[in-house]
Amino acid sequence: MKDLYTNTQKPGWLKAIYAFHYLIGFTLIILDLLVATGLILIIIGTLLYLLFNGLTVSVSQKDIIIKFGYGLIKKRIKREDINHAKIVRNKVIYGWGIRLTPHGWLWNIQGLDAIELSLKNGKSFRIGTNQPKLLLDALSNK
Repeated sequence: MKDLYTNTQKPGWLKAIYAFHYLIGFTLIILDLLVATGLILIIIGTLLYLLFNGLTVSVSQKDIIIKFGYGLIKKRIKREDINHAKIVRNKVIYGWGIRLTPHGWLWNIQGLDAIELSLKNGKSFRIGTNQPKLLLDALSNK
């Protein structure tokens, strides 16, 4: 089944974090200083890359799939479990990543724009996006 909407965000600030880990790690190893620390930094950089190198949101007729990186961390929400969806703006203090906010769980990788899903179980869930209007349109298409 073809997705109604798919978008992957890959913010530049993540590349800077990976580059920092690799640069410092390889420098420590090449200069034969704190080799174990250098290896740990390289391993941490690699894990961060695999887990959080982007946020992909896919909407199909049946569900919404939100995944970080290559999908080791992902969430599936059935569209039938959604009461309502609306565009919202997150506060800066909510940050990036997976966070519990006063508005429910937030999955975000950059920016402040999001879609808030009001679920039938009374909970809310926010999905950070750089395309709030397109995502809302896809969610409105049943």
